[in-house]
Order: sequence, then structure tokens, then C-alpha cells
Amino acid sequence: MNDFIHFIKKPKYSESCKKINWKIFFLLLFVLFLLSLALGPVTRILIYVCGFNNAVPTFILPKKILLIIVLAPIVEELFFRLLLIFKKRNLYIYLLCCTLLGIWYSINGSDTKLVLIVAIAIACIIAITYYDQCKLAIVKRYGFFFYFIAVVFGLVHISNFDGITFHNFIFTPFIVLPQLMMGVIFGYIRVTYGIAYSILFHAMVNIPFVLSLL
Repeated sequence: MNDFIHFIKKPKYSESCKKINWKIFFLLLFVLFLLSLALGPVTRILIYVCGFNNAVPTFILPKKILLIIVLAPIVEELFFRLLLIFKKRNLYIYLLCCTLLGIWYSINGSDTKLVLIVAIAIACIIAITYYDQCKLAIVKRYGFFFYFIAVVFGLVHISNFDGITFHNFIFTPFIVLPQLMMGVIFGYIRVTYGIAYSILFHAMVNIPFVLSLL
């Protein structure tokens, strides 16, 4: 755990992933489970007091299992964690992901999300064009970049709720506090052990939620 604590104090850029340490992997999984368990009642109270409603679409159980344990971890890890190791190859994969998501949103009529994906894809093309300059800036300010991605990952989950107003918006970061913590731990797993292990970790984090639906 010392390596994890040292990393979150001052994230450092590295392109060399370590061999997986299953002891640390499952220990972090257990720590995250305990933190989520502790924060669960607080977030539920805030959701009730602020008048938020669950806006997640309802699916039949097999689709929920596929979405939560398979698709969500793959899509979210590629989208939020892949570029924590900033390589041209990863930028091309990221651009491909944006293209596929753009096609999906255009078919399903989600105009706001489509515009956002197009903007991100354009930023990705700019990053490919000015790769050396972008990489230098990210490596120099890697701590900011790492935590920016973690915060964005957490805040994106605000879209899981309806009933957000100007008056209760200030409480939304507390509602997604578990996801903010997940963003940090997922990021550490990705940078330290590789994207495949962050996808696996993400999937395992989602398993208790699926079990609660059975």
C-alpha cells in the first residue's frame, strides 16, 4: 500500500507497467468497498434531502448485467483512463472510441452527447497533430492531469440523477464522492498495472451492484 499512498500524494508519469500484485489489487478492492459502504448512507440521505431522482434507464436483468459488468468498465476505462499513459497509439484508439460512440449517439438521437463526443474527438486530433508539445505539457503537470481525469469521471456520474437545480447543485460533488474515489483508485491501477487490470478492477467493483438487483 505504500506505493499507492506515495503515488496519490504525487502522481508521476510512467509508461512501464509493473507485474500485477494481486495482494494490492484485492486490498484496494476491499478498501474501496469499505469506503463505499461508509459513504452509502450519507449519499442516500443527501439524495433524499436534495430531491434527486435516479435517471438511469431501466433494462431487463441480462442487459443490466452485460452493461454494468462488461460494457461500462470497458467503455469508461478506455474513455477516462487510457490516456493516462499518453502515447500516439492510445490517442488513435481513443479517437476510434470517440468515432464509435459518435455513431451510437447519432443513431440513438442524443444530440448533446454527440456534440460533446465530436468536441472531444477534435481535441484528440489536435493532440495527435501536436503530440510532442501535448505530451511534454502532460508529463510536466501530470499530477493535475491525473486528478483532473479522476474528478471528471466522478462528476460525469451526476448525469445518473434528475432533479438537479441551481439551489441543490452545490451538493452534487458529495453525491458522487464514491465515484471520485473510484476515479483515483482506477487511475492508479491503470497507470501501475495496465488498462486491462483497471477494466477488470472496475468490473469487480460493479459486481456488488449487480448482485443487489438479483
